[in-house]
Amino acid sequence: MSNERRLRKRVTLSVYLTAIDTQPNVPLGHIVEINAGGFLLLGEQVLRQSQQYSLNIQLPKTLQKPAMINLIAKVVRTTPSAKAGFYESAFEISYASLETKRIIEQLQRDYHLNMPPKEPQ
Repeated sequence: MSNERRLRKRVTLSVYLTAIDTQPNVPLGHIVEINAGGFLLLGEQVLRQSQQYSLNIQLPKTLQKPAMINLIAKVVRTTPSAKAGFYESAFEISYASLETKRIIEQLQRDYHLNMPPKEPQ
């Protein structure tokens, strides 16, 4: 399973999606990359590896309903970000409804960031 998960490429999003810990209803940070198996969260705190969270993800206002989705995800790793004072936490999605998975696929299609190709060195 972990090898399969690593083969899936996360899509860098052109919008930040706020991830809110449902217990105690506080923002953890912003999702900057996502796929159906997991996501990368940029936040100001170090999140403990293997910690599981129930998260509400606020969706872009331009996306038709719903305003947010809920999923359960586990922290795989947390590392310092290139952005000073921030950390990047990789999450594995443990549970997401079929509708939530469909919305994640729509986010990947409609809100991916088109990065210019890297020039050869």
